[in-house]
Amino acid sequence: MDKSTFEKRDMRLYTPAFDITQSTEVGGEMTMPDYYPEIRKVIAVTAEALPDSKYLSDKSLELGGTVAFSLLYIGDDGTLTSVPYVTEFSQSMPLGRDFNGGTSDIIAQSTAESVICRPLAPRTVSLKAKVKSRAEGAVFEECSLSVINEDRSTAATAVRRTLEYLESEIPTVCRRVYSATGNIAGDERASIRSKPVFCRGDVLVHSAATGTDAVNVKGEVLVSCLVLGDDGMYRTVTKALPFEERISAEGIGRDAEVSAYGRAASVSVECDDDGTLSFDAEYDVDAVIADVSSAFITRDVYSREYALLENRREINVQSLICLGNGTVSASGEGRRRSGKCEGDYLIFATAEPRIERADILDSKAVFSGSCTFKALIASDGDIITEEFSVPIKYECPSSCDAGAGEIVWQAQAFPGKVECRLEDTKISAVCPLHVFVNAVKSERLSPVTEAVAGAREENAEGGNVIRICYPEKGELIWSIAKSTRARLGECERINRVTRTDTSDGSPLIMK
Repeated sequence: MDKSTFEKRDMRLYTPAFDITQSTEVGGEMTMPDYYPEIRKVIAVTAEALPDSKYLSDKSLELGGTVAFSLLYIGDDGTLTSVPYVTEFSQSMPLGRDFNGGTSDIIAQSTAESVICRPLAPRTVSLKAKVKSRAEGAVFEECSLSVINEDRSTAATAVRRTLEYLESEIPTVCRRVYSATGNIAGDERASIRSKPVFCRGDVLVHSAATGTDAVNVKGEVLVSCLVLGDDGMYRTVTKALPFEERISAEGIGRDAEVSAYGRAASVSVECDDDGTLSFDAEYDVDAVIADVSSAFITRDVYSREYALLENRREINVQSLICLGNGTVSASGEGRRRSGKCEGDYLIFATAEPRIERADILDSKAVFSGSCTFKALIASDGDIITEEFSVPIKYECPSSCDAGAGEIVWQAQAFPGKVECRLEDTKISAVCPLHVFVNAVKSERLSPVTEAVAGAREENAEGGNVIRICYPEKGELIWSIAKSTRARLGECERINRVTRTDTSDGSPLIMK
């Protein structure tokens, strides 16, 4: 390996700087105007976290956004009513004493969980939720090898050749996030004098692909709306609003892997006199890009063959496991807890998927969790909520073996159209889930950063330094070790020689 070839190689690794999870309780009291009916019975309450800002401030990561609550209740007039409530949230995540800045893009996800609603008065409720956020950041780690003489001059090419068998090609990955926002509208015919009760929207990404300095994302905003018809019956109307976003991503490579996910920031619906429902939705889309490369580094032989010394410098290196979008079906059935009445009918159904675990099995990344189906049933003048959960599992090819490394992952599942049926005392449901997955392996290693040609000396500043000597041709190995104050056993093992061998004049690693 000559000097010119050596210097052309990329020695830069992307290493994790932080991986933080934080939960914050948010909420407040909501008092509805007098034109809303008084609360007779709370049917359901949902909450969605909508993060809109993230930035580094000194030694902390600041996240902020809003939590959008939706309260569905039966009023004193006997009809279903929905009321929105929005509150802000903020989180300050300490990054630790070792963090010194220089991160690539921050990957952050926030979800609202454990939603609680407590009526306080006929038109006043207390709403609470837990916002759970996870944030990752990475730094560039220079791992170039400096090969010098004791007088700090450049060492001979022969020294570099001595280190060749210690060199390894280490996979590494840089992940970045690019975002876009959009607005979309559409119509759907319903019955005349239909009254929208409430609606929700989910962003479903169908494909994400790299282009010239851009990411092309295609998908749809799936809007589900509960309406009350002029016949006094409730029904669900769904509308898919397709979108296509070209998100600017300057410098992206065509070989980069990309995935995307999104959220509906707001959804509204109005009904015209002729029964046409007009939908309007705002949405956000985040595209995660993974630039995969390799770095050529010299591994520390002592870290591999012996216990680490106290002054050894270790780093974590990230390699890509998987990044992509896909679909999986959630289906199952549950038994009704409420009694069956004549004329019962289903008015609305939702699916709430949650991915809770990631594993590497048989060269596949396996993400598992559960999906909770909730069904609203009109029964004998009342509205009853029934729910049951089913397991879900999503598999995708893995780019690497987990081995001894740690899996650092983020994943989300977004429900498509829910098909639900009442069958006597059972409820059956099926729903396609659109999945976003992102996982890397974090592995600890000790790269050699300096090789010095000369006698064995301790490195006062720490770090991973190898000492190399130039013996005389014909000199015995045990004599070389003694003169350089090296450990004979280590000299034999590292250089694959024995104490009675004689030198052929090639450099030896003595440490």
